[in-house]
Amino acid sequence: MNATLTSGIIHKLNRSQQRIVLAESCTGGLVAAQLTSIPGASMFICGSMVAYRDATKRDWLGVAAEKIEKYSSVSSEVTLEMASAALSLTAEASLAVAITGHLGPDVPKQLDGKIFIAVACRDPKANGTRALIEDEHQLRSGHREARQVEAAERTLHVIEKILDKADLTPIGD
Repeated sequence: MNATLTSGIIHKLNRSQQRIVLAESCTGGLVAAQLTSIPGASMFICGSMVAYRDATKRDWLGVAAEKIEKYSSVSSEVTLEMASAALSLTAEASLAVAITGHLGPDVPKQLDGKIFIAVACRDPKANGTRALIEDEHQLRSGHREARQVEAAERTLHVIEKILDKADLTPIGD
């Protein structure tokens, strides 16, 4: 993976005084593993939840069964709910990123390689959270492991984009 990208994200988290929590599904913790491979990451990475199965999304993150049934667990709606829930559960975090996706091979053709990434941040004005981005992306064809790496890299790029452009409120200690 791209160590320069990962180091840059840690630097930008430091510069903007943000802390991040992750809710990963299809990447299986790979995004968190990349971020925490950088020395000093513990100052800015709160943690990661790997909610791979639907029941885990419900039990750990409180994603409504009705929402999963209506949209599927791999959808922008569920991914955003995962990000919002991770943020609500992690008081020290100012940002939350969630990813879901179908990496194949045993999925319908129209869903094969589709991922969803969502970012939520604290909104002090509304005393809650707000969505910053919802990203839908089609992965290149390839074997499952390559797609997992591509999905993690795409997520890192989304994090970098948010840190570059968003008007974020710095967190306190």
